Amino acid sequence: MPETPIKPGALFAALMEMPRPFSIVEIPRKDPIGEPVGFVRMQVLTQSERMAAMADAEKVVRDLMKEDLPKSGELSHGYVDMRSNELSLQILLRACRDVDQPEKRFFPSALEARKALTGDELGVLFSSYLIVQAERGPIVSQMTESEMEGWIVRLVEGASRDPLALLSLEAHQDLTMLLACRLYKSVIGTGSSGEPASDTAPTIDKDD
Repeated sequence: MPETPIKPGALFAALMEMPRPFSIVEIPRKDPIGEPVGFVRMQVLTQSERMAAMADAEKVVRDLMKEDLPKSGELSHGYVDMRSNELSLQILLRACRDVDQPEKRFFPSALEARKALTGDELGVLFSSYLIVQAERGPIVSQMTESEMEGWIVRLVEGASRDPLALLSLEAHQDLTMLLACRLYKSVIGTGSSGEPASDTAPTIDKDD
């Protein structure tokens, strides 16, 4: 194991004290002169917060629908849509913080958030949260070809699969395609089976 300046016994405490990954995000509403009305500090939720958001979203929708709840094994479109929208709001309730006081939630309550946000504003804010989660989280979702070159070197020199845990499925696929192209070019370049050597190789097309 590589040496670290933090002793193992104090590592978890240090992790808990580190600031939560966040970004400052524009509120999707303009004032009369076209400027954003303000900003929020949007932080990535812990697993505990996500579970609480899911539980609260389920409870809210069940309370609203009451007798109209779907039967066991059945999910109505209205129920699914309401639960999805409420889950987005519950996540934002926990993720959006006061810019100057991160310990303070931006929205006073879920009820106030529902009253304040339009459906489109909720959608834009939640899309912003997904971007913050992707950019500030440990999972690498997109890479340039030069970045993939660096990953190849990292994997070979480290002789370990561990770094691959940081890659999303799309990034895994991109890296695999680059390696496949390299292998193809290497095999064709040897002129195997009496065929003439070729310097051409397939290109990576992410749209396929």
